[in-house]
Amino acid sequence: MINPQATTLSEIISAAPMDDQWLFWWSWPEPINDVTDPATAAKRICHVLATTPAGTA
Repeated sequence: MINPQATTLSEIISAAPMDDQWLFWWSWPEPINDVTDPATAAKRICHVLATTPAGTA
């Protein structure tokens, strides 16, 4: 994913299993969210790729 307003803000998101569930993962080895809830994952990804701090725009 790339923020079109700030192309230097980009991230590779993957999906992979951990224990008995599939998760979305950041490029660093940290899970984002369970793949059964893509809306929450999308909100977290958008938060990280935001060009302004949350609540200031």
